[in-house]
This record gives sequence, structure tokens and C-alpha cells, in this order.
Amino acid sequence: MKDQIVRGLMALVLVGLPGCVSQGTYEQTLKDLQSTKSDLDRLRVQNEALNKQVIGLKESGAKLKEELDKTNAQIASLKEDVSKERQAADNKVKDLDRQVKELAKAKRT
Repeated sequence: MKDQIVRGLMALVLVGLPGCVSQGTYEQTLKDLQSTKSDLDRLRVQNEALNKQVIGLKESGAKLKEELDKTNAQIASLKEDVSKERQAADNKVKDLDRQVKELAKAKRT
């Protein structure tokens, strides 16, 4: 029985010894933990702010892409209109050249 009591006390002593730390070490560790928590909180706030900026930039980029697509479509339409006007002007010049030749021929005769 005494052996069991001695073994029990030895077990308690052996289990309890590694768990004991000095007050200074405990306070330093607690201070480091609080510092780490405050750094983590600060980083979370920064992360949220950056995520909001990323979302805003993505939305802005999508709007700009949409505007670019519309502008490119307008440019293509305007180029087509200019091409048609040039063709019409060329046809008009050819017609006027033909009329000049006819009038010159009529004048000679």
C-alpha cells in the first residue's frame, strides 16, 4: 500500500514538474500571444480592405471592357459607313468624268 502511495506521489511530481514555468516566462509568453493576436486582427482588417478593393477593381474592369466592346462596335460601324460613302463618292466621280467626256465629245462635234 505504501508502495502505491509513493508511486502515486512520484507520478504526480513527475507530471507536475514539466508543467511548471516561471512567472516571467508565463508573462512574456502571454505578452507575445497578445501581440500576435493584435497583429492577426490588423492583418484581417487589411485583408478585408484589400479584398474589397479587388472586387471593386474587377467590377471596374468589367465595366471598362463592356464600354470598350461598345466602342469597338461603333468604330466598326463608322468604318463601314465611311467605306460606303467613299464608294458612293468614287461612283459620283466616275459619273462626272463620263459626263465631262460626253460633253467634250459633243462640243467637238
